[in-house]
Amino acid sequence: MYFRVGLIAVLLAQFSGCSFSGKSKSGSKFSLDGFRKFKDCGEIAQYVSTARRVVVAQSANSEGTTGSSINADGQTNLQEAGVDEKDDIKVTQDAIFVVRENDVVVIDRATKTERGILSFEAWSSPSMYVTSNKLVIISARSGAESVDVKFYDLKEGTMPVLVSTASVSGWVKESRVNNGRLLLIMSNWFPSDFSPSTPDLLGAPCEKTVVPYLEQASEQSFLPTNLTSIHSLDIKSHGEDRDVLNILDDAQQIYASVGHIFLSKSLYRWETGKNQTHIRQIDLNIENGSLDISAAGIIDGVIKNKWAFKYFEDKKALAVATNSFISGAGENRQTNYLQTLVQESQVLKVAGKLEGFGVDEDIRAMRYVDNMAYAVTFKKTDPLFAIDLSDVNSPKLMGELKVPGFSTMLHPLGQGQMLGVGFDAEDLGNFSLFQGVQVSLFDVSEPENPARLDVKINGSRGSSSEATFDHHALFYDADNKIVGLPMNVFGNPSETNGSNYGEFKSSGSVFYKINDGHLDEMTRISHADIMSSSCLEAQKMNVSWWSSENKSFDVRRIVSLDGEILTVSSFGIKFYDPNLANMTHQIVFSGDSVTCL
Repeated sequence: MYFRVGLIAVLLAQFSGCSFSGKSKSGSKFSLDGFRKFKDCGEIAQYVSTARRVVVAQSANSEGTTGSSINADGQTNLQEAGVDEKDDIKVTQDAIFVVRENDVVVIDRATKTERGILSFEAWSSPSMYVTSNKLVIISARSGAESVDVKFYDLKEGTMPVLVSTASVSGWVKESRVNNGRLLLIMSNWFPSDFSPSTPDLLGAPCEKTVVPYLEQASEQSFLPTNLTSIHSLDIKSHGEDRDVLNILDDAQQIYASVGHIFLSKSLYRWETGKNQTHIRQIDLNIENGSLDISAAGIIDGVIKNKWAFKYFEDKKALAVATNSFISGAGENRQTNYLQTLVQESQVLKVAGKLEGFGVDEDIRAMRYVDNMAYAVTFKKTDPLFAIDLSDVNSPKLMGELKVPGFSTMLHPLGQGQMLGVGFDAEDLGNFSLFQGVQVSLFDVSEPENPARLDVKINGSRGSSSEATFDHHALFYDADNKIVGLPMNVFGNPSETNGSNYGEFKSSGSVFYKINDGHLDEMTRISHADIMSSSCLEAQKMNVSWWSSENKSFDVRRIVSLDGEILTVSSFGIKFYDPNLANMTHQIVFSGDSVTCL
């Protein structure tokens, strides 16, 4: 398996700069203008065979490389309203579900007692979704290139009942639940034994397989080795009603709005000295759950993560933030773009473009609020840019704020305020060293003049918070103006440690009250008293690099539910009054399956 992955990585690195517009032995030319859709499996087999011969024949002259919280009613913080995302805690009217490594602990919401545990033999933690009467668990089987999707019926006062299991080929890249449909975006290798007589392609009819080429992409080759499969499974029918769409290419970043899925893939173009990103738009039919590719486009720059995207339904436009390294002709620099795309026929055309904000700095965070986009870039300081997207044809830079450090996650608080979570930084001349976890309160009510109202630094180098990279870990109670987030503290909060990591100080969660533009610390809550001794020791070694997704073994989620605030870890749940003054109840999960590796 490892040999196969390494070989394919080498092939992609060698071939990604080749052009492909070859002819088969029969003389038919494969068009690169628009999409190639196949009428049957025989056409796919011919296409793949010819594409591989053309790419291999041209590879000798190629120099290309591949760049390769839940709120008060128990609902998860979402990037897009109406599009649910997996999380380690889900709530129904009857129960609380918590993922604990390979287990899902079921808690009775009324009695606050453990109802039971569902266990899964999987190589990673399962992904979990709940609806009013269904529990959906996605788990990858150890040693298998597939996942199991388990559908459970939920009835009041009882454990979930397994109804059916669906097997899906590949590795999960992303998942969502949209209008009663489970959307699975899977990565696969193209089957080595595929032939014209094969009845389908990894569960999809061959006519549901496409190659998303564009005319301007003719100098890029897409080696038909990677396959991205999108599955739309109806939860009510336990996945029996299903549609699948195959795309002959890989996907690096994935974003989902209510009616669309956008896949992106970035490459470096040696002939232009620029990065480019291919974007594919897949439409989801809300009525019947069917999938179809509708448009594709190419833009300048590289996409950092899903927060770079925002689809404006009222404008029928997609906004995308990218960063690009430009080299050649004596020029080596970084620049940033905010581009808007609109669909014209099968092409995503650039309608508007803002270039040059945060020159020679990376985009570290993006957030869209109404018609505004907020971008954080970083090299030595933390510029926060406010960009007006009211006119998608003309994005307009409104204002800029420079402060020390940088944010990696932005969260709108309403009433013109924004929370930033990231890292402090120590200025060392021509570069900076990241330090403790930084929580910033911004005033963005006047886009022309954004301001930082307050900032709190937690620890020094090595400190971490899951909220720096996962929005589900950030808690905000809008009614009581309470912010909470997991926090692992290393070092002395009043000192910087240069390039050294600080010593372990504490783990758990920190809570702030927003009062008149200030972040006033309320309390810190830890689950150290209910953690295993091995995990307590492991936590002391759990230092973090700013770009690592470092999860705590202590508190990981915070929930406002039934008039109380809950802190959740793999070891249990602690219940507090709304002001966090007193713990009212505690559940310690049974068993000890947590390894803390």
